Amino acid sequence: MHSSKPVIGRGDRFLRLSIIGMSQGQDELIGQIRELADKVYFEEQRAVKALQLQFINDTLSPRVVSNSTYIEQEKTPCLSGTRVDILAEIDRWIADTSVDAPRLLWLSGPPGSGKSTITTTVCRGLRDRRALSAQFFINRNYAPTMNPKCLLPSIAIQLIHRHPELVPSMHDILQDAPSLVEDITEAQAQGLFVQPIRHISSLRPSEPVIIVIDALDESDPTRLWRTANIIFGAIKSLPPQAKLLISSRVEDEIQSHFRKLGTNHIYLDTSAASSLDDVNGYLRNRLSHIAERFGLQPLGWPTEDEVKRLCKQASGLFIWAVTATSFIETTIKLRGRSYLGRLVKQLNKKGMGDIRKLYTAVLESAFPASDGTDPWLFEEFRQIVGSIVGLGLPYTVEELTTLLDLRDDDDIPVDIENFIRRFRTVLVAGNNEITSKTVPRLHKSFYEFIISDGVDARFRIDRLAFSEAAFQKCLNRFDGFRDLKYLDAAMSCRFASDDDGDHCSLYTLMAKAVEVLNRVSDITPPGQRRLMILEGRTSGDIIICEMS
Repeated sequence: MHSSKPVIGRGDRFLRLSIIGMSQGQDELIGQIRELADKVYFEEQRAVKALQLQFINDTLSPRVVSNSTYIEQEKTPCLSGTRVDILAEIDRWIADTSVDAPRLLWLSGPPGSGKSTITTTVCRGLRDRRALSAQFFINRNYAPTMNPKCLLPSIAIQLIHRHPELVPSMHDILQDAPSLVEDITEAQAQGLFVQPIRHISSLRPSEPVIIVIDALDESDPTRLWRTANIIFGAIKSLPPQAKLLISSRVEDEIQSHFRKLGTNHIYLDTSAASSLDDVNGYLRNRLSHIAERFGLQPLGWPTEDEVKRLCKQASGLFIWAVTATSFIETTIKLRGRSYLGRLVKQLNKKGMGDIRKLYTAVLESAFPASDGTDPWLFEEFRQIVGSIVGLGLPYTVEELTTLLDLRDDDDIPVDIENFIRRFRTVLVAGNNEITSKTVPRLHKSFYEFIISDGVDARFRIDRLAFSEAAFQKCLNRFDGFRDLKYLDAAMSCRFASDDDGDHCSLYTLMAKAVEVLNRVSDITPPGQRRLMILEGRTSGDIIICEMS
């Protein structure tokens, strides 16, 4: 009799192999399902995060300003080999994230001492190392940056883009309290500044969170003390990894807070040996460049005596050195080498070490002696420079030409591009060619000089009058929805409420704005709505009308 065990054994092995195959197939299927589930979850999370980010952008956008970075404002860094000690001190402060290390470094100094040049250099270096979390350059040439309501929201949006892991927590903060964006308050500082920095530091405890605020003193002067108080109050709550670099003049509204708060303080003393050496080095470098550009070396220019005298007059003030060398370069380009001897003598005689005297010498030299009695030329100067002051937004030469539409008595259009060339020393930084796309800007010291009571009446700019005039020109140019740039420019003009509390002119302009809005309300594309807001520096926001 034959045994059936071998048959049963073969069947058992077949059954077992089948079960193993099915099990492997199930494992593979389960793995695929899990992988698919992970992908679905990832896509869901990405979609949720995209919606959260969109909500954040939409909520913050009314208070986020453009042109707030050193790149957008075309700031120039320090000349290589200058400010070495100061930059090294700032680097040491950044690297120190110990518990007792100061969170704040205050860089202060007189007008024209080179504060913005240093902060630009710091930002550029940090950006190259991908270590800059946020920056905000307050600048009178970009009026929206002067509004303290825009400071922290603009920093917050940069923190989010630099650190995307902030999106969920920032979404929750703004969803719970969207009103945080309306004004700079202690609550806003905690929600949009302190909490995000704490979150970043908890995730990356070994990395500093570095934020740079330049020219805090140029923020709205009527609210400067409160703005500084809120910022410095927030600093007390920051973790050791937080590093906040603030530059400003030594204003009482700012300085008073440092008595209560431990801080690093670097004061740019223009009389210090290091400042004198840096400015002298800058002067020598620029004069050598000018001599090479115009082939002046064979003429022995500049002589060592001329260089020493200019260095002495600069007295450690960077803006003097920058303005003087720009003045020399522009004058040689426009008038030729034959003017060289008179040029240096003029600087030595009139420039002195006082930037106001240098500005006066620069302006006077831009008018040929034969034209010194022509009142139209000075009116042309006041109209163009006054409009730049009044507009409060960056405008190219081409846009200024279109907006102003200046004409002389014979109805001949004024060549604004050529005008900017003549006055580039005080209107255009750097050495780039002047074109229709050039954006003229005023250094704060020149702005203060040109609106002061002590300036020659031929050059003086009535800030209030030109703010109103610029506003009116923008409204006149506003022709429906396609020209909203002019409406934006009109809204950025500074009004009568700046300092003296006289709001009559503001209300007049408001009435004109309402009239314009009524005129264009019928041509605005369906579904697009826009609030037009006039902001008085002391009166707050006034919503005039809604376009629909």
